[in-house]
Amino acid sequence: MITALQNFISRKGKPVFLFLLIVVCVSFVLYLSQGTSIFDFMPDPNREKKEFYGTDLNDPEQRRVLSVTNKVAADLGAIISPTREVLKEADIRYFENLQARLRAAYQPENRDKIDQEALQSMFGYMQSWRNFPDAVKVMAIARSGDYDYEFSESSIRAKLIMDSLAEDFGFLPLVLNDSAINSLYHNFINQMNPMLADDENRSNAFQNLARLRGVAPRDVDSILYEHYRAHQIDRIFTNSGYSLDLEGEIELHRDQFAWDAEAISFSSDDFDFNEPYFFTVKLEAQPSPGEHLAIDLGGNKATFEFTASSKEANGSKYFVSIGKDRSASLKELSLVMDSSRLGVKGSISENVLSVMSDGSTLSSKIPSFRTNASTIKVVFALQEELESFHEEVKLDARFVQPARTYATVVSFESGDFYTPLPEPDEARMRSYFERNKMLFEPLPPMPSIDSIKEDAGAKGPTGEKGKESETNSSQIEQVDLSTLEIDLEEQTNPKVVSFEEVKEEVMKRIMEGDKIDAEREAAELTQQAALDFLDSINSIGEKARSKFPNYQEFRNSKELEKLIMTSGAKLKKISFAKRDMAIQSKVLGLETRENERRTNRDPLVEVDALNNKLFFTRSIRKSKDGYVVFILDRKTEEEPSQFNDVEFSTLYAEFVKKQRANAFGKWIDQEFEKLVQGNFELGEAQTLNLNAKSSQAVRASYDAKSSKIRNQLRELQDERTEISSAERESNATAQQKQRKVVLDQEIEDLRESQAAVNRERLLANQLLDVVNTLKPDGVWVEQERTEESVLFVRLNGVYTLRAKKADPELITGRVRDLEYSRSENVRSLLVDDLIAAGLNP
Repeated sequence: MITALQNFISRKGKPVFLFLLIVVCVSFVLYLSQGTSIFDFMPDPNREKKEFYGTDLNDPEQRRVLSVTNKVAADLGAIISPTREVLKEADIRYFENLQARLRAAYQPENRDKIDQEALQSMFGYMQSWRNFPDAVKVMAIARSGDYDYEFSESSIRAKLIMDSLAEDFGFLPLVLNDSAINSLYHNFINQMNPMLADDENRSNAFQNLARLRGVAPRDVDSILYEHYRAHQIDRIFTNSGYSLDLEGEIELHRDQFAWDAEAISFSSDDFDFNEPYFFTVKLEAQPSPGEHLAIDLGGNKATFEFTASSKEANGSKYFVSIGKDRSASLKELSLVMDSSRLGVKGSISENVLSVMSDGSTLSSKIPSFRTNASTIKVVFALQEELESFHEEVKLDARFVQPARTYATVVSFESGDFYTPLPEPDEARMRSYFERNKMLFEPLPPMPSIDSIKEDAGAKGPTGEKGKESETNSSQIEQVDLSTLEIDLEEQTNPKVVSFEEVKEEVMKRIMEGDKIDAEREAAELTQQAALDFLDSINSIGEKARSKFPNYQEFRNSKELEKLIMTSGAKLKKISFAKRDMAIQSKVLGLETRENERRTNRDPLVEVDALNNKLFFTRSIRKSKDGYVVFILDRKTEEEPSQFNDVEFSTLYAEFVKKQRANAFGKWIDQEFEKLVQGNFELGEAQTLNLNAKSSQAVRASYDAKSSKIRNQLRELQDERTEISSAERESNATAQQKQRKVVLDQEIEDLRESQAAVNRERLLANQLLDVVNTLKPDGVWVEQERTEESVLFVRLNGVYTLRAKKADPELITGRVRDLEYSRSENVRSLLVDDLIAAGLNP
């Protein structure tokens, strides 16, 4: 056959050979696709092109490249600044997170874990943050990763604008390789991080970043060069600011003020909040033995049975001793409930047991209460309030019923195509044995430990050099060579293995090979069946669907149903929301493709994108059992949840949170009224008084206090370390051990003092941030209120420090800062206009 083909090719010549080569290449590519299909190369009819400076923002592939490119640049702080409005939101969010981290550092449980020097550095960083240029803020926010979609999207669009302008100007073509330009580019990288100046550090950083983002290390370098070019274009927009020298001098004098000011801060920890009662229990008569109350809170269940005598609990069943009267029995019930695993706490008032829940045992299910006695009355006290609260929040993202996708999984399983081969006959086994005889030869025996004489190699007597040499020689002569002769004989005349001796092993190996072949063949047949079904459903799609007025009728049609039922596949109905994708994918055992792994995309995203026009997945997908194709059944839109379907534990937590916030707000209003009237009692509130203090003086004061405490703490810790070392070496004196106890207490006191200074410093920073916006009339003002705290401030007086002639260099620096700030505003306006022009050509 091969010879005939060669002769045919030699006669027909080169064109036939090229044709056959193309056929083989196409077949090979299709074979290697393994889960893709020709439909992947067809345009998506549902995608509308969105051109933005030469880039289609609706193209998934271009979107992926833009996203990865932006993330790589953000990790190194090289992204292009977004617009001013977007940066403002990101700035607020970033600074709030810094404040949250700072508050967390003050918590008692974190006190020992915090580096005080790092904490002071963080204070200085936060104080300087508001004076940083936008470029520095963008770099810090980008590196932290603490930004949202709007920040990333605005940065991407700004970069596309700069790229388009660079192309229009013919500025720094990406293919240009010039040593001077490369030197400037390396300076740009070094400015982002001086450690990248070293070639080895830069190479390692690029490799790690490439591994993190799923790109090649050379792509990291290319991405940074593109951003370097975009930054050079961006500089055109930031050279449009202007300021007078007098403005710079006035700005320098802005910080030359001192203040008489006060601040009072309340924390929610200072406020006692009693959670609402969850349910109530009332005994209308003395209970009888055997009467019980069953409570199901979702997470935990418990049954409380009244008995004449005390008994120990049995699992979730608790026994309540009947008292001498109803009050005594109710009190006993309260004690047993408090000790149960329901996580509740009760209180009795007017023969009614009111029970609170800490929420830890609640679940998605609404609690239920049952009793077998008419004299035991249980009331779900919060049900009406919770239903009313649900009406308020049912449109919130946490409580709405999310949009769901319903689909049919057409699963072609390899097990349905697997055909086990029969056991091999003896002729086949003998043939296999003869061809693979070496596989069945026994391994040479290991030498026995007993064959080595105990006195062989023993240490000889000590003596002169010559005598020692003779002794060693005599020992060598005593070695028994008989075992060596036996081993040599076994190697030259190995034992011959017969077929009968290894017959079972031969059969086992043949059957294992047959099983592998059968499984491979089953996998190929499964894949082919799935591809045939995909081709069939595609061929009937347009023709059959045109006969029906809508997709739902087509989906329920006999034509489509017949095609699915005659495919030989197993069918399974699924439904999922976006938040359920990961779990549903694992249940189905779907294999994640390489492009999905790079972009961290779930396999079911493809199914979620199905619609009335594209109602089946355009490629087969590998699963744990074989290959699957998804067919859309229907989709439901997002809709308000019903009370009976809501996640009850979440609803209850939000309800309590709102109740607490409302109660805290009322309490704060009452305290503020007392403050204004002058009859306020400080209590647990934190206060601060500034008497003719400037901002620099206040900060210097706290720096000095913190430094003094740190030095004292370091001395005590060093002394304690010496005592601990002595204890480990078991030579510590009794006086040292007593001193260690005193040191521990002194160290704890100093840490308390440091925590107090830090809290006071945070309050001072809050006051200094707003003091220049207050009127010096001595009137208390509510400056800030959150769910956790509130800040009241007042300004009693303002002093200006004696003016002196400012340093010309300082004036020049401040003028430069003003010009840069104004140029950033102009740049933001221009970029906003260019983005609007690109989106609305």
